[in-house]
Amino acid sequence: MAKVTNAFDTYSATSDREQLSNVIYNISPQTTPFLSAIGKNSIKNVVFDWQTENLPTPSGAGQLEGFELARSAATATARVSNVAQISKRDATVSGSQQASDPAGKKSEMAHQLAIMSKALKRDMETALCQKGAKTTGNATTARVTGGFESWITSNVSRGTGGGGAQLGGESARYVARYSTRVRRGGASRPYERLQFQCKYVCTRVLQICCSRWACI
Repeated sequence: MAKVTNAFDTYSATSDREQLSNVIYNISPQTTPFLSAIGKNSIKNVVFDWQTENLPTPSGAGQLEGFELARSAATATARVSNVAQISKRDATVSGSQQASDPAGKKSEMAHQLAIMSKALKRDMETALCQKGAKTTGNATTARVTGGFESWITSNVSRGTGGGGAQLGGESARYVARYSTRVRRGGASRPYERLQFQCKYVCTRVLQICCSRWACI
């Protein structure tokens, strides 16, 4: 089909406005299921300790009428520890760009800070789910919080470089009790029980790991 003579088309135009959407679509995953599931607490030291204990072994035995009370031995609590890790994300925007009118944003700096906040939360999720043991650190080595997988002490598959938490005695038995078969490789168990055990260990062991992240 022939073109109309001297028809002015978009290929020759120089003043057409750009068609740029005023909506920005973030295509990166942002959910943090582990971080959202566990609790949090405040601490006042870079090294923080807590105590764990176990209930006595359940018993379904009955007692005679008029039975004489036997003095059961008391069990001391187990003391375990972890370290607070510092994570960072930053954003820098020039004054000229801040004064500009970018599409999909009211403020370039506010937008960049919102992005970095989401990135920081995802960094925390990654660190808390890692398999490396805690690193106390020093003046030249950054502290690293012991991740959830490092507290699993039985039936595990950590891969190269993975390490377990520095536990011992009753504390090790406590973690082992609630971690068996949570990782892959164990005999199958109902999903609800696995989910309960995993969440229980998460809450008890790592509930105060998140409080001092990105504080300085």
